[in-house]
Amino acid sequence: ARAYDAPITDSGTVHARSVGENLAAEGAHIDVVVCSPFMRCLQTTEFVLDGYDMRQQEKHSSWVPVKVAIDFGLSEVLTE
Repeated sequence: ARAYDAPITDSGTVHARSVGENLAAEGAHIDVVVCSPFMRCLQTTEFVLDGYDMRQQEKHSSWVPVKVAIDFGLSEVLTE
């Protein structure tokens, strides 16, 4: 990994999945997530949505996966 593109930590993984589960438990409706192309941001999005989607599938038979849009403009390093 590049110095500016560190992966998510084990603690971050647990926390991100918990955030997703809590969002679903609170009734949040997410259609799309926009994130930067950096590894940690992509991984955080993945784990948040893992937690969110797992809870949504349990609650709704008409569950549809959340769309993810990667925006390279959210990266100073890649846009300079």
